[in-house]
Amino acid sequence: MISQTFDSLYAGRAQTSGQAAEQKQTADYRPQTVDFSVARHPRTTRHRIFSFGVRRALAALIAETWLGERNKNLQLSPLKSLRGTKRCPVHLLLLLLAPTIAAATPLNQTEKLLANPATASRGIETLRRDMQSRDPSQSVAAAILLAQHLRTHGETAKAVIVLEPYGGFAPDKLQEAVLPAYLERTRCLAADARIREAVKALDYAKEKTQGHQRARVFAAYADMHGISEEWAVAVEQYKAALSYGDTYYTRKKTKESVEEVLGPVVPGTEEWKQHRPPIEASLRHAQRQHEIQTYGEGFVDYRDARTAHLDQKYQAAIPQYNTLVEKHAGTVYAEAAQFYRAQCQAAAGNPQEAITALEAFVKAAPLGLYRGEALYETGRLQLEQGAVDKAERAFNQTLEWITKVRTQAMDLKLYAIPQKAQKIAAPPAAAQTMSENYDLKPVTITPSMVINRHTAPWYLTSLEWDSRYYLGFIAFYRGKHDEALAQFTKAFEMNPDMQRQFHGTLGNFHRRLQIACRVKFLLARSEELETFNPEEKLRFMLADFYALWEKWEPAERIYHEFLNDTRSSKAVKACALRALGEAEQYQERWVEAKKYFQKIVDEYGQTPSAQRAMLALAQDSTDPMEQRAERFMAAHALNPNSEDGEVALYRIGFMYYANNKPKESIEALERFVRRYPHSRYMEFAKHYIEKQQR
Repeated sequence: MISQTFDSLYAGRAQTSGQAAEQKQTADYRPQTVDFSVARHPRTTRHRIFSFGVRRALAALIAETWLGERNKNLQLSPLKSLRGTKRCPVHLLLLLLAPTIAAATPLNQTEKLLANPATASRGIETLRRDMQSRDPSQSVAAAILLAQHLRTHGETAKAVIVLEPYGGFAPDKLQEAVLPAYLERTRCLAADARIREAVKALDYAKEKTQGHQRARVFAAYADMHGISEEWAVAVEQYKAALSYGDTYYTRKKTKESVEEVLGPVVPGTEEWKQHRPPIEASLRHAQRQHEIQTYGEGFVDYRDARTAHLDQKYQAAIPQYNTLVEKHAGTVYAEAAQFYRAQCQAAAGNPQEAITALEAFVKAAPLGLYRGEALYETGRLQLEQGAVDKAERAFNQTLEWITKVRTQAMDLKLYAIPQKAQKIAAPPAAAQTMSENYDLKPVTITPSMVINRHTAPWYLTSLEWDSRYYLGFIAFYRGKHDEALAQFTKAFEMNPDMQRQFHGTLGNFHRRLQIACRVKFLLARSEELETFNPEEKLRFMLADFYALWEKWEPAERIYHEFLNDTRSSKAVKACALRALGEAEQYQERWVEAKKYFQKIVDEYGQTPSAQRAMLALAQDSTDPMEQRAERFMAAHALNPNSEDGEVALYRIGFMYYANNKPKESIEALERFVRRYPHSRYMEFAKHYIEKQQR
């Protein structure tokens, strides 16, 4: 189609047979030579003046006839119309009609014409006309755009012809104004399989240029290899172009007296800053094409979508997952994309849309890949939405799904990772890692990993213990603490790493859950939770559960939602501040934690959370002892009958003991013994009293 359009526009008539017709066709693609040093119009001066005068006169006559009697009073003639007056509307009409002084079409508009097959012929015609512009920059830009269009649409020979005036081995061909056309011509030569000619032209340009011009020559070498689909070489050439340019324009250090200072800015630095980004973009494109060659397009599309997802760019990831589902239907990448897309929808603020998508995904193939995770994710989202019964049902369905897929064989070859991508897409060896200090962390997931029951042996076990933890939480929320502990224990027994952690250190998830089931609260005390309505209570307890699990992102997100909600009472906001402070404290960010606690003391001093905030501030060993003692006493006074009030009084006595203040310590501890005779700290208090009285 492009060839036919080009021929009909520029051949002007039906082609004749034989060599003459072939020569004429070639001539029609060859633009007229333009002298850019003087920027003269390609036509002769006499021809130009004649065309200019005749066309304006004809336009005047047309206007005068069209306006009829109305313009008789103006007594216009073709000659007078060439002069006109500011008041003459016909003169303005003539200026609009005269084609010889019409402005060139903006290139961005022409690009739009070329992009649409229905208007491509108009775009070609426009560029052909603009190539004859008296503005050299417009002429060069039009020629480049036309050549690019022809090259990318398979008309490579014609593309070379368009840029023929810009080729050759002369210094003026490498001037900045025409260098882009020179380099585009080498691309067209490469696309036309004339590699030797392209290399020869680039070698000449490399020898005769420097700075950002030579860097662009290096990039043109890379373009040539990209056209030949030698993407590995292209990547190295783009890197070489960037390295050369960066090195060339690095300011050299000079010595002034004994100090080293940067020398002057290298001329051309600003131009390099403009040319560098397109080369970087070309490098990224070449890297992607090389990876497609190496691993397959499906893997690369999957990895790109996962990159956006894991970078929390959820709105960008969703259309990428859509593309995966459409382009790679029936593959493991498309199966994963349907599940991860729903995760992004939920994270982007559309949990109900995500739940609907997950339910449809499971219904389409109940035992398919990622369906267990989809059920699990449905339960998690339902729980955050306050639908406890629906969440419980989804987690139980997850356990049922795990049992079925373990006992029922299923042909998963259809969804296997292609051979060329299996190594790079391999999942981690385990779901979690443990340090020498028994610090247990989830394994880091990278965008390239494809994780499902077919690729990861630990996948089903990990999914089961997570589901049981959520079922345990639901039982805990309902006040069924023994049932909750039973679920927590089943999950614990499935996790050898957690068992080693439990026996190796006091601070671990399972021990925290055991304590919670014994004292019947997670982190927020009963006096704090009394200020919440039922819906708020569920959501806050879920955040506390995440905090015990050390899932800090969802925990802190929910705490902040309470803090920023205008409907939250002062007591609720204070509780959220206290929880955020303790989260920062646990993660060893005491400076930030202290800000939260101080805000509670200053602004929410009469709430149930104020006592815990004051107690936390009092335990800062970097503050003076007198100030700490005052804070302990203030915390005790806020509610002496609470557990925190009891702890505050005991801590005063122990602080004095640790700082070798026996008189003050004994006084505080004896007061503690009298006030709390059944305290679990009683034995410790008596021990420290006796030790200091000896």
